[in-house]
Amino acid sequence: MDSTERGVFATRSPLRPNHIGLSIVQLVKIENGILTVKGIDVLDETPLLDIKPYIRNFDSVEDSLSGWMAASKDEVAKKRSDGRFK
Repeated sequence: MDSTERGVFATRSPLRPNHIGLSIVQLVKIENGILTVKGIDVLDETPLLDIKPYIRNFDSVEDSLSGWMAASKDEVAKKRSDGRFK
């Protein structure tokens, strides 16, 4: 929203050299420089590359749908791993 040149991690743009996933998470605590979050949708030990504060005007996704997922919330809650991931 301005004309100043900025680095790729200084912006909120999803247009990056390599596509990365985005998750809106809850910050649980900060202790000794380590952030603990919940609600992130990644596999264990996946690096967290970039952190931005949640700004409702930019980050809220009102009326969003999980169009690729046919299961209901209740069906998803009952699913369990088949053991491939730890």
